[in-house]
Amino acid sequence: MTTKIPAPSPAQLEKDKGDGAFNAGNFPQAIGHYSAAIVHDRKDYRLPLNRAAAYLKLGKHEDAVRDCTTTLALSPNNAKALFRRSQARVAIGDLKEAEADLKTLVKLQPSDDSMKKELEKVSGMLKKASEPKSKQPITVSSAPQVVRRRIPITIVEPDGTSSTTVPPTAQAPKAVPKSILKKSSPLIEDISDPSPKPSLVNSTREAEMSEPASEKPPPPPAKPVRVGGGIFRANGSQTVFPVRDVKPSTDPTPSTSTPQPKPKAPLVTKMPANLFDLNKIWDLCPTADDRFHLLTTIPPSQFPAFFQTSLGPGLLTSIMQTFVDVVTSRGDDATKGKVKEYLNALSTVPRFATLLLFLSPAERDTARKLLSVLNSDGLSPIWAKTL
Repeated sequence: MTTKIPAPSPAQLEKDKGDGAFNAGNFPQAIGHYSAAIVHDRKDYRLPLNRAAAYLKLGKHEDAVRDCTTTLALSPNNAKALFRRSQARVAIGDLKEAEADLKTLVKLQPSDDSMKKELEKVSGMLKKASEPKSKQPITVSSAPQVVRRRIPITIVEPDGTSSTTVPPTAQAPKAVPKSILKKSSPLIEDISDPSPKPSLVNSTREAEMSEPASEKPPPPPAKPVRVGGGIFRANGSQTVFPVRDVKPSTDPTPSTSTPQPKPKAPLVTKMPANLFDLNKIWDLCPTADDRFHLLTTIPPSQFPAFFQTSLGPGLLTSIMQTFVDVVTSRGDDATKGKVKEYLNALSTVPRFATLLLFLSPAERDTARKLLSVLNSDGLSPIWAKTL
């Protein structure tokens, strides 16, 4: 009597395909299979856990954090989920949250020395990031002392005799008697006398201020300058230039032209080679217009082959928010038509309907906001059915 082996579930079949793609290094395809498996079985904690590992391989750390959090909701205190989430949080700079995950992991596995070392490493990074940066003192070198030398001076008389003298050392000036100072200048007064006396300088300034200001005469016109000369050579041949009068310019301020700012060139002028390059350049785009220009370098007909099964919720939400910002800022029908064309192209990406099911409530609000600024004419029905 033979026992009948039950057929594997659809979720298990997709999981096995995802494991095979992961082991082969095809992480985008592995993410697609794990996502399909989650649609069939949302209670198996291994599926989001494995997909988080694939996200980590592609550098999509925010998606990895979200899948690890989902795993911990299904399987509390899961060691792999805590460790992978700490790795993703370190990569995006959330050191405090990564330290908390590692502390929980060390409590669960106190004998694991590797986790203790990882915790010490993250704690050191957090401490170094919280320390204030000390300012280095600026050292200013003192000016070198000037050494003065006395040079002998030789005086030659008319009769041919000469005498050498050395300049005397500078001496402090002798004090002049106060009586001589009083008689020599009316600007010097005796400070020992406490009675105030009118100052000649102050009285002179007051007199100048009391007089009405007279207009200054215009400067005299510039006189012409005579220019001439020549080239005189040792062989006796000369080139003489005629003398002429040149009137100097009277404009004291030279004309300077203000340089015009160069037009800002677009960040990208050609289509990215693959999805990895798109993610890398997408994060470098400073404005929504730059991201919209980057996306329009990809022809809509090539969306299915370009994204395949690797389009994640994070990038899709960022694309939808870019569409919202561009349509809101421009508001013209041409932009709205272009956005609709790309939304219809996104709906042709493999497993796109499955991807919409994984959107969080906040990400769904972004999609609904995008649909509210557009009318539904000419838009693929998959958007309205799913959202």
